[in-house]
Amino acid sequence: MALFDTVADYLTEARNMLQDYTQPYRYADATIITALNEAVYEARRVRADLFLPNPSSIPSLAASGDSTSFIDVQYRLAFLDYVVGHCEAFDAEPNQDSRAQAFIQGFLMRLTSPISPISVMGANQ
Repeated sequence: MALFDTVADYLTEARNMLQDYTQPYRYADATIITALNEAVYEARRVRADLFLPNPSSIPSLAASGDSTSFIDVQYRLAFLDYVVGHCEAFDAEPNQDSRAQAFIQGFLMRLTSPISPISVMGANQ
């Protein structure tokens, strides 16, 4: 089983990272799915090669059972970074802005850098 095969996998892990454990959730499923679709469009803008052979055909996700198999396994954590950053950006607390920006930067770094952001962070500690 590959990491994040379905939208439901993203919903679960995003809620874990956002510490959004109890119902009613702070972030509705629709909000997280919208963020995941935005990540797809942003990834297409930054890395059109990930959508070959037909980069003009961009998949749209609508339900928790939808497959995310069109996202290469090695880039799925980047999409999770975007989703969490997007959700964090809408929190009203001031410290969330820098956290949201860090997740979005993680998304961009994971998509474009030949070096894993985790290895870079580990080297700085």
